[in-house]
Amino acid sequence: MPSNFTLYSPHKRFPEDYLYRTDLPLDVKIDRQVKDPEIACQYILTLSNFKITLNVMRESEMPNHLKGLAGYVIHLYNGKPDKRGQLIIQRILSTGMVLGGIIEPDADSSPQTLQLVYALAEMTKSMIFINGYLLDHLDRRILAPDLQYDRRAIIDPAAPSKPWWKFW
Repeated sequence: MPSNFTLYSPHKRFPEDYLYRTDLPLDVKIDRQVKDPEIACQYILTLSNFKITLNVMRESEMPNHLKGLAGYVIHLYNGKPDKRGQLIIQRILSTGMVLGGIIEPDADSSPQTLQLVYALAEMTKSMIFINGYLLDHLDRRILAPDLQYDRRAIIDPAAPSKPWWKFW
């Protein structure tokens, strides 16, 4: 069964040229496609034993999606996020680009699968949402469903345009 993940980047545009950097596995094949009217663009990264499909979310779809993720964080804090939770919410709401990812056959099919996801997160400076966990671009836990986190995790919110609670 395929595994899903989402990357939340502060950048507004996918740095396509980064895909051809030397720190990605040398045998990765990259195809850029624009087929589905529901997505802005799609990248398919194929290695010998797995495939990662990256769908760039349309800008018009992002506000509701980001409010949904912020709502998930608020829910984890039982409706009362502390300062750290508020910082996480602010970072979520200041996201410039959302990339939905699908790993086939699944994330456990090869150790290279998650290495490639982390390389993509690093190149886009993204937070990763996978299996209910928010991770930074260096694979450190920002927030787990039980509110546990790694103190070294980078949240790095953009300068707030308005307080997080005014997005509703």
